[in-house]
Amino acid sequence: GNWAENNIIKLTVPILILGVPIFDMVFTTIMRIKEQKINTIIERVATEGNYDFIFNSAGLAYAKKDFDVTQKVLNILESQ
Repeated sequence: GNWAENNIIKLTVPILILGVPIFDMVFTTIMRIKEQKINTIIERVATEGNYDFIFNSAGLAYAKKDFDVTQKVLNILESQ
């Protein structure tokens, strides 16, 4: 139709279609890098301060590996 003859629309539509996934990918990558930096700092603070647990507003941010009972749970599951 006539709308496809407009140069602005010809440029805008592909930019929007491709721009959203590209922005999402870049944003996700940046957030993962920041999250990794934060987790590294939390672990450092926990180790230096000899903390067993550190909580943030979302829940448990750090737990000393001594408190990991995953293998015990898996052993019980396998034995049943």
